[in-house]
Amino acid sequence: MLTYWMNANDSLRVLDQVRRQLDHAFRDFDRNHHILRQRRVNWPQLTFHDHGESYEIRALVPGVSQDDLEITATAESITISGSRAADKPEGKVTHRRERTGYKFTRTFDLPGKVNVEGVSADLKNGVLTLKLPRVPEELPKKITIKPTTALSAA
Repeated sequence: MLTYWMNANDSLRVLDQVRRQLDHAFRDFDRNHHILRQRRVNWPQLTFHDHGESYEIRALVPGVSQDDLEITATAESITISGSRAADKPEGKVTHRRERTGYKFTRTFDLPGKVNVEGVSADLKNGVLTLKLPRVPEELPKKITIKPTTALSAA
């Protein structure tokens, strides 16, 4: 009877180990899913430069064609929207697909007002470059310091 109890205890121990491994696998899956969901929020990735007279935004949009991009600008923000279709080769069977189609929209608030009429866009090698000229009223102004007269001692 003691042998039977030991075997039952070992079986429960094995089941407990399997349960822990499954919990660990699902915890990793949930963590990775959260990271992927967080990355999509910040898609496309942007680099913002302030050149004084204008702003420049570079966005990474690999695999997105010029026809699939839409850029909307206001004086205080810019929105980049786009999509990429999934690659489906005709007459072939796909065994594994890691690159899927997707859609994205991202709005970026600007630190100052821009001239919407002068906004230009260029797409080259999967990098979208936007040039945003600033409104003349928003350009930084150099302030000169007036010399002060020395106060006479009384």
